[in-house]
Amino acid sequence: MNYEILDKLFFCKKCNSDLHFYNSNNLTKEKNIIKCEKCNFKIESQYGVFDFNLKSNYKKKSYDKIWKRVEYFDAKTNYYNKEKILINSSKELFKNKIILEAGVGDGRHLDLLIKNKPSCIVCIDAFDSIYLARKRYDNMGININIVFIKDDLLDSPIKSRSIDTIWSIGVLSVVK
Repeated sequence: MNYEILDKLFFCKKCNSDLHFYNSNNLTKEKNIIKCEKCNFKIESQYGVFDFNLKSNYKKKSYDKIWKRVEYFDAKTNYYNKEKILINSSKELFKNKIILEAGVGDGRHLDLLIKNKPSCIVCIDAFDSIYLARKRYDNMGININIVFIKDDLLDSPIKSRSIDTIWSIGVLSVVK
């Protein structure tokens, strides 16, 4: 993981200072931490996901119940092949770029984005489906610069102008 890239992407929602990524190695397994040096705000990754989404709402809970059921099914939609053609025909938008997968859901496009060799992928989703996306990525057995953020897309800790390309499919139906 290239922490230099990640350190340039996020800001602290409490004090607007830079957030920095750290890797602390305890005896059982590695833990990644995002920390603000100014105000000491800190989030440890849980199952490979940084959960900034501290607010709870009814709509979110209902979507989380749906995503728990999705884990047992193939997530590819009828449009997957069209989405694949779109990504593969636009390689210049992804290669060596910092990609935001806005509303990553269960990560059904991660394999397509990774094949285009981005320098970093930031996956963000407000729902528990992001844990499925992380699991999907882990099952690929690939090590790239990727970070999973659970947060509201409209209130995310991503710095302005830090992303090269945004990929977002099916998100508008859940944005307030």
